[in-house]
Amino acid sequence: MSEIIMEIEAMVMNEGHKDYSYWKIGNTDRPTPRKKQFANQGENTKFWKQWYTVNKDDSLEICKHFIEKGMKSELTKETGANYVYVF
Repeated sequence: MSEIIMEIEAMVMNEGHKDYSYWKIGNTDRPTPRKKQFANQGENTKFWKQWYTVNKDDSLEICKHFIEKGMKSELTKETGANYVYVF
C-alpha cells in the first residue's frame, strides 16, 4: 500500500496539478471499462493511472487517504474492487 501511495503522491506533484481537488480517485474491479465510462461522460482521462491492490480493503484505505487530502471520491461498491485509479 505504501508504495502505491508514494506513486500517487509523485504523480500529483509531477503532473503540474498539485491541488488534490483537481484529481479523482476511486476503486474498481474492472479498470478498463471504468476508464471508458468516464471518457464517454466527457471526463479528461489523459492522466489516468491505475494500480492493483491485494484486496478491496487495501484499495479503500488508499482511496480514503487521498480523499482526506481533498481528492474527489469515486468509490464503488463493487465486491472485488481491488484496483485503485487516479485521474
